[in-house]
Amino acid sequence: MSLVRHFGHRRSTSTAVRTAAPATLPAAPRRLLAGTAITALALGALTGVGGAGAAPAAGSAGEGATAYAPDLGKATAPGPLRQYVDRSAPARGTAARGALGDHSVLVQPVYWADPAPAALDNVAIGTEVRATSGYFRAATASKLTVTLNQVRPWAKISLTADEIASCDTPAIERAARAVAPDVPGNRQHLDIVFPQSSTCSFGMLASRGLSAAGDGVAFINGPESLHWATIGFGVGSNAGLGMSNSLDCWTDAAHTTPIPLSGYCKQQDGSDPWDLMGWWPYEHIGRLSAANLRRLGAFSASDFAEVTPGQGQYSFIRPLSANTGLRGVGITLGDERYTIEYRTPDGLDDWIDDATWVDPTGVTPHRPRWWRHRAPRGPGQRQSRR
Repeated sequence: MSLVRHFGHRRSTSTAVRTAAPATLPAAPRRLLAGTAITALALGALTGVGGAGAAPAAGSAGEGATAYAPDLGKATAPGPLRQYVDRSAPARGTAARGALGDHSVLVQPVYWADPAPAALDNVAIGTEVRATSGYFRAATASKLTVTLNQVRPWAKISLTADEIASCDTPAIERAARAVAPDVPGNRQHLDIVFPQSSTCSFGMLASRGLSAAGDGVAFINGPESLHWATIGFGVGSNAGLGMSNSLDCWTDAAHTTPIPLSGYCKQQDGSDPWDLMGWWPYEHIGRLSAANLRRLGAFSASDFAEVTPGQGQYSFIRPLSANTGLRGVGITLGDERYTIEYRTPDGLDDWIDDATWVDPTGVTPHRPRWWRHRAPRGPGQRQSRR
């Protein structure tokens, strides 16, 4: 079970509270608990959210689940994955949210110093894009797919010494658009690849939402950084999804023992252990969160419900891997907003570890003295910020 706390303007970012995630990364990937009942009890004492009746067996995808689950293998971040917002874009990223359907990607490689790099492997890139599409098909029940528009040959561009030294991405984008053959109306995403540069402090930099030209843009620092997961991160960013971060907490200032919540916590940027929109610390990627699926528009009102605190409502939550039924609930408590989701070790989450046990009553709320400002959590060691 995971509990997601939302932050920011219109609650565009959030913190996902998960019940069985380790505080430090283990040698092998670990799985989130697959308990005996799919019940939203994390806020039960306050909201009455819970469940009744028999739940599907742990690990079961549930009725309506897709049989398509691509074998995507490991995903290693090539370096920091970062985002920016194009302030000159009229919609400033909001128009791209909920843009389901097919997303067409054009890859435009550019260089500014001789010699010219070796030609990109078009077949390999096509395979990576199909894997990206497979991920989104599995995560969204085929509501979002990705296709490759074209892989262009390398084009030499002119940059000033200062633009090179500062990794001036607006200058790189202007030059890349001058050699790209089509206009944004023919594709939704422009992935600009350039030879690995130490002056650029990222592995990928993607626009969160649309650019001023009306498409999504991503900068890839080195051709080796262009693989299915980075392509997916770019598509998600361009569609308006923010970074998935985490918050690790300990019992004391010396970080002696990890606990769910305390006054000794540290935010880890991009360190959500499961979501695509992080840095993939386990070198695997799970399903998109219920919060992100709602932002994309992949969840309808029947998939994601609002729960009114204090009215004794009980909502039976199906696993994210079930492609029908209620798979997330939203709860607003004062100025705070939470969503609850449930994961089982199957499909895109089949690599997570279900060996950790939480008692059958569900998630145990914890109420520190400052609890009204924090999300109550169960016996896990990590909460993830999205």
